[in-house]
Amino acid sequence: MSSRKFKGQSPKLSTAEEEFGPADYVVPELPSELPPPERGEYEGKLKKVEYEEKQGIIINKAEQERLAFNLGRLLRDQLAGLPARLAAKVSAENDARKVKRLIKNECERCARTILGRMADL
Repeated sequence: MSSRKFKGQSPKLSTAEEEFGPADYVVPELPSELPPPERGEYEGKLKKVEYEEKQGIIINKAEQERLAFNLGRLLRDQLAGLPARLAAKVSAENDARKVKRLIKNECERCARTILGRMADL
């Protein structure tokens, strides 16, 4: 490895590079505050939202999620309770038509309960 040193003058910048200085790269300052929005604009939007809520166009998402959850829980409970409610009645029957009618009636009762709750919503 040789230790050659550069023995000459440092290279000079070309004239095109000398034309630009640090001041040329400064970004102009932006206004620190934006003008405040007009009060009338907010009041108009608020009145529109209130109107749409009263008309039923806008609904409360949290309330709807809670109602749907409760309806799902009712459906689950009704269907999960079918075997317990029918087991004794079905096991005592020998006639297949009576068993079918018992199961059908219990399913319809569950459906009426669920549909009644949905109608209340």
